[in-house]
Amino acid sequence: MKKVSFYIRSNPTDTDFSSDKLKNIRFYAEATDQNGRKYKDAAQKKLRIEPIGVKLYDIDTATHVLTGTKETTIFENNSNRSDSITQCIVSGDYLSDVINLESKFDLCPGDCLEQKTSKLKGNVQVYKFFVTRKRPQKVSYFSKQYQEVLAERQHHWNHGSSSGYTAYLVDALVSAMELKLIPVDKSAIEKELDALEAAQMETGQFKDFGAVPNLDRQDRGNTPEYFETAYILVSFLKAKDQVGKVYSDVIDKAFSYLDNDQNKHTVDNEGLSIAAYANALEGSYERKLMAMDFLDTIEKSLIDYKSNQKCFKIKPQDDKCSLRHTAYAALVYLKLNEIHKAMPLIYWLLKSYNFQTYSGYTYNVAIMTEPIAEAAIYLQTDLTDFEVLLSDELNFEKSLRIRKENSTEAHKVEFPSYSKVFKSTASGHGYCSITKITEKIYSQSKSSSAFEVIATVHNNATNLKSKEKVVRICAEFDASDSDFFTLSNVIYEVEMPSGYIYMGILNEERMLKDIKLIEEKKSKTLVIIHYNNFMSSRQYCVDIKAMKLFDVKDPHSASIKVYDFMDKSNIAIEFYSFKSKPLC
Repeated sequence: MKKVSFYIRSNPTDTDFSSDKLKNIRFYAEATDQNGRKYKDAAQKKLRIEPIGVKLYDIDTATHVLTGTKETTIFENNSNRSDSITQCIVSGDYLSDVINLESKFDLCPGDCLEQKTSKLKGNVQVYKFFVTRKRPQKVSYFSKQYQEVLAERQHHWNHGSSSGYTAYLVDALVSAMELKLIPVDKSAIEKELDALEAAQMETGQFKDFGAVPNLDRQDRGNTPEYFETAYILVSFLKAKDQVGKVYSDVIDKAFSYLDNDQNKHTVDNEGLSIAAYANALEGSYERKLMAMDFLDTIEKSLIDYKSNQKCFKIKPQDDKCSLRHTAYAALVYLKLNEIHKAMPLIYWLLKSYNFQTYSGYTYNVAIMTEPIAEAAIYLQTDLTDFEVLLSDELNFEKSLRIRKENSTEAHKVEFPSYSKVFKSTASGHGYCSITKITEKIYSQSKSSSAFEVIATVHNNATNLKSKEKVVRICAEFDASDSDFFTLSNVIYEVEMPSGYIYMGILNEERMLKDIKLIEEKKSKTLVIIHYNNFMSSRQYCVDIKAMKLFDVKDPHSASIKVYDFMDKSNIAIEFYSFKSKPLC
């Protein structure tokens, strides 16, 4: 008797379990005979495993089933479900004689419920997994004692303390609610926000209330309102998705005050760093540019503390680093995917303070641990692993190797029938180039629909540092195609080789109006670009910038995936994968 076991497993090092990022789930299969002996080639050759887990940007989950040479699309509409649907197709020679096909769950995040569908034509079985995904968990330094105090104070907070402490309470309650540490009453958060709203002046800044001096007014001379306004604005931004009431007027007026050039030039650098964080939290393209403008203003206060460690001083003439200034600047860089600028600040925070000795969750500890926790999530590890990593002379390669050894490789699926391989050639020091690749892809639904994919890595881009690379991706639609306008969009998924960190898109703002950035994956070095076929030109190119952060002995290749969607049927009609040798 032959038995095929199908597994769903979450890599233990993965921490991003949000509902729209299901790629962290690993699928694999094995076949055994009646004595339990494994068929060594089962997972690689005889069984085809195709995990589909990504809800592609509100286009719903599409699944491709390969039966011989024919490809069929299975579509699952999950728009009416709050949790996510993960499908997996298992097909192969063994399934024709399978007597006992079973499923196992190992380290599955959340509640997993299996539902088996009817058998398709051929030796194909479809399995649906309804997976309730957990939020990514930040490292929490809320002590039990502090949690008890916070649970009590959410109903009995003394508004007479100060506006700054009231904003801190809002921040703490939102964090506690996200971490599910204590039951949080949303009306209590709204009560604090209402008190802050009443304290806002018509010009946008917040006046202090109560007899207790504000925690941020000490030693700030005549401009304490700027830092305080930025900090209170952050509390509104963090809470806006957690409470029912809309505070858009409060947020707009506060931003107007922070944007005023006259105010910007009369405040210390800590005020500018928290203002930059508020802009990064808002998240729009314009606000991200504003956040970088704030940090560019204060980078003259950035100093090299030790090897691989940097910190910010409050003012250029100061001789000590500022905890809050450094922490907020690190948060801004993380929010903007400027990981190479954030990490030296994170290192300084980790090395300079032993925050494990704090018994509670004080104001300074709260500010310091947030960027560290964000960085831990970014690197797909927890804080313990992160500290070990740092103590080992920043040996990222070792960390990657450990994670690779702890994960299964059997989930990888190759598509030799239509995968294209292109060669790369290295040139010079610090630069690499590959030959120009051009593929004309024809839509399966309408053979006349075609677009051309061009991938190049060039070494003549201006203003590039030695470790920076640019990948140019172009989409050129066939002007002779009579069905050109039936294609609604094309999505590119670009992943840089091992050791490279995605840094942004170099295209000018006028071009970005036609090229929509749908998602930036923080956990991996990839970016997804959306092309609308009703653009003003038949060809558009995107320059994707990346920086080499560390060396890897056995690097993975750069890769480009192309998703072609039909808008009318809302079905993913084809998938192509282009793989290259490592760029460097």
